[in-house]
This record gives sequence, structure tokens and C-alpha cells, in this order.
Amino acid sequence: MQPRWQLSAIRRTPARRPAGVLAVDSSDRTPSRAPSWTAVAASRLEPIGLAALSLGAAAIHFGVESEHFGEDVRFGLFFAIVGWLEALWAVAFVLRPARWIAALGALGNVATVAVWVWAHIVGLPFGPDAGMVEKTTTTDLMATLFETLLAIWLVAWVALAGRRPAQASVAASSAVIAILIAVIAIGTTIGLS
Repeated sequence: MQPRWQLSAIRRTPARRPAGVLAVDSSDRTPSRAPSWTAVAASRLEPIGLAALSLGAAAIHFGVESEHFGEDVRFGLFFAIVGWLEALWAVAFVLRPARWIAALGALGNVATVAVWVWAHIVGLPFGPDAGMVEKTTTTDLMATLFETLLAIWLVAWVALAGRRPAQASVAASSAVIAILIAVIAIGTTIGLS
């Protein structure tokens, strides 16, 4: 059986581009040629950067999970569930960077930040210290910073889908993402210290 792109060339219809794969130039769209590896790599850099933010927040949530189980089982379950959702979302988004997955990630992170704001400004109405404002720590701030940046970036990603400017060079994009991942790793380490 012939590859899909060869069949498309026979039918004289353009091959469908997988979700999230952006065209680098007009020659990349020709059905007689598969996208170059640089085009595919470049199309995955932004989802990898977004996933890194989510994984940083997930690592912090996993790191404080047992502490929160000690306070109240509901708090521990919340942190465990949020951590798993953030980790699984990161994998799903890298594998298939679709608008609906981005929107779901933005909503989940906005909801998590809203719970944090509620707990740290008003105080949660349940738990061992109901109505008491939670103490803010570096750990809280790092996870909330990652979630806030992720939500903002995802909203922009969804809003600009299909209207993206020309792709930057793979080397420049790779450098930016590598620096972002290093900063997230350092931030996660500081947050868990």
C-alpha cells in the first residue's frame, strides 16, 4: 500500500497536515513531498514548552501531596488529581496539540489558580482550618506562576491558531525552549526546597 501522501498526489488533492504541524514554507505543502524533519520538529517546540510548564506544576503538586494528605484527605486528593491531570495533559498536548486540548488545559489551569487565590485571599470554607487564609510559600508561588503562564500562553495559542506568523528558525526556537525548560526545572527545584 502506498503512503497517504503519495495517494494524495495521485488524486491531486493536498495531503492533510496532522493537527499542530505548521507549514514552514509553501513548498512544504506540496503533496509530492513529505514535510521535512525540521518542519515537524519546529511544529512540536511550542507544545513541548507548554507541556514543560504543566509538568513543572505537576511535579510541585506531587511533591507536596503527602503534606496535604496529612492536613485533610480532601486536600491530598485535590493535589494528587491536579498533579495527574497536569502530567497527563502535557503528554496529550505534545502528542496531539489540538485547540480543544489547549482550551481544556487553559480552563483547568485557570480553575486551579482560582482555587489557590480563594485559599490564599479568602480561605477555603472546609478543612481543618475552614475560613482561615492559607500561608503563601515559595512552593505555592512557583506552581501558581507556572499555571498562570500556561493558561495565558494557551489562550494566546488557541486565539492565534491558523494565524501564526512565519516560523522562527529551528535553532532559535530550540534555544528558547531549552532555556524555558531549564528555568522551569530550576523553579521547580526552588519550589520544592
